[in-house]
Amino acid sequence: MEEVRVRPRGQVTRGQIVQATRDLIEEEGLKRMSVSAIANKAGITRSLFYHHFANLDEVADAVLEQVIEEFVVELQNWNQQRTFGDVAGSLNQAAHLMRRLINEEAPFSAALFSGANAQLYVAFIDRMARRISAYIAQSTVRDFAAHHEIKIAHVENTFYMMLTGLVALIKAQPDISHEEIVQIAAQTLHLEEYLPHCTTEN
Repeated sequence: MEEVRVRPRGQVTRGQIVQATRDLIEEEGLKRMSVSAIANKAGITRSLFYHHFANLDEVADAVLEQVIEEFVVELQNWNQQRTFGDVAGSLNQAAHLMRRLINEEAPFSAALFSGANAQLYVAFIDRMARRISAYIAQSTVRDFAAHHEIKIAHVENTFYMMLTGLVALIKAQPDISHEEIVQIAAQTLHLEEYLPHCTTEN
């Protein structure tokens, strides 16, 4: 059996434990996850794990938050790089971003979306969609509203519904065209008038 190298306490951070847990979830799923497995992966003792986290649920929650925060950072970058007034281009870029993020987190969500783990997957999608919807409503939509008419009510909930629906759709139909995703988003948000200028490059 391979000897586990234990790092000095000062070198171990909460982030390292979270990353080790995330790696284990992707590699083996939640069913085989244990405090001992996480400690071995992070190169720490069980007592040091409990210094940072009370139980497995708490560290799993921290992993979800880490993944969601990465999504939000990507979205912030997209929002900051948008071309002012180019609604079609923004829709196009957002659709590309969403598909890329879904593909990149596929091993993580696949590990969650199995058996008893499905409840955690639902929580992950719910929290991710709520965070993203809130950010878009408070930033992108406000910018748009300063120069255009908002044609949807309940903005944040509309984005939430669209995001959760598109995640399910893209996972169920991975070959769905980029153009169709853009059209669905535009129709949901009542932005069809901007579609003629939208590109469909892969």
